[in-house]
Amino acid sequence: MADPMFDVAIVGGGLVGNALLLALAESGLRILQIDAAQGVAPQAHIASTRHLALNRYSVDVLRALGLDLNFRSESQITQILISRAGEFGRVLLRAADHGLDHLGQLVPSTELAQAFASACANVQRAHSNIQVRRGAALHSLEQQEHTVRFQMKVADTIEHAEATVLVGADGSDSAVRKLGHMQIAANQRVYDECAIAFNFKVDRPQPGLAIERFSREGPVAALPLSKTQYGAVWTLPADRARALCAESADKERASQFQRALGTVLGRVSGLTAPSCWPLQLLHTEPSHQARAVLIGNAAQTIHPLGAQGFNLGLRDAVGLADYLRDGFAGGQFESTQRVDFFQLYAAQRADDRARTRRFSDGLLAATSSTALFTSVIRQVGMAALAHSTLAQRDVIRFGLGYNRATYKSL
Repeated sequence: MADPMFDVAIVGGGLVGNALLLALAESGLRILQIDAAQGVAPQAHIASTRHLALNRYSVDVLRALGLDLNFRSESQITQILISRAGEFGRVLLRAADHGLDHLGQLVPSTELAQAFASACANVQRAHSNIQVRRGAALHSLEQQEHTVRFQMKVADTIEHAEATVLVGADGSDSAVRKLGHMQIAANQRVYDECAIAFNFKVDRPQPGLAIERFSREGPVAALPLSKTQYGAVWTLPADRARALCAESADKERASQFQRALGTVLGRVSGLTAPSCWPLQLLHTEPSHQARAVLIGNAAQTIHPLGAQGFNLGLRDAVGLADYLRDGFAGGQFESTQRVDFFQLYAAQRADDRARTRRFSDGLLAATSSTALFTSVIRQVGMAALAHSTLAQRDVIRFGLGYNRATYKSL
């Protein structure tokens, strides 16, 4: 019996892989998605204290994909306060100053994962050309002249399938990248830092205000969840982060966090149990080979500073969906003459990926340095940004997630 044949195989059932599935739902293509996780709610293991700051572009995309999300007004970001402990100068970016109603939206990761799972289940029921296999791990793959042949391990059984193109949306530890023997270099740098995420309450809330405060130890971000509750992402040296995540460190964590955050929101209280994860910078060169391509964290994993990771991965998925629809409609993926099927897609995404990666990594370096010269430049730069509408427009335009042609009035 011949192996099942698909137009597109998506490896990974996380947020980015599901976004690609939904973006291709009406394409008529034969799609297979495989996900090693069991059950119908991928990424349900995500700690309830982790949240995603969605920029304007991502909010618009998720709505267009039909996700049933409650975009609460209390968790809209309408202003961002940027400062560094112990230095003068601070920047307050206000959406209203630039003709916008908001700059982004905070959404709990678990809520977003459940919304994706529900939307994917709906399109699977509505479209016979879409198959989703949970509990199926990629076991091997081989690129052929016309297709990609691969094996899936389901329980103790090995199943075979083929696809015209294969997409790796399976995270930083991508099986597609490793099992495909792809000539792709994974450039990795471990930060020796961990991020801590938790929720907390404040006694002096500022509606719509998000805070990004830097210090010698690392940045802390506070993002609005409701009228008095915020979500925090606090980056610290790995040993210190793990120590503060211990149950015995509850009081110390609260006092240290208050010191790191400052008093703009008043007194903090009610810190929830934290989740903690190590940080790294990873990017692949190239992010594609022949009939296989990597997107999201499989192609690049960046520092959470600036909250750009998922937003960038979502742009990967939407851009790839457009590319695949056009490619199949034009017959280019059936051609055996093309050696590099994703060269144009990679070129289209290169600037956005590189710019976002440089932003998160460069911002970390610029704000963490203790050198006197860097400190002076940083303080002068903060003061200049605080008083320059034009400079603020560049920052906001980048943060919205749209290309430079959008929001030309900014």
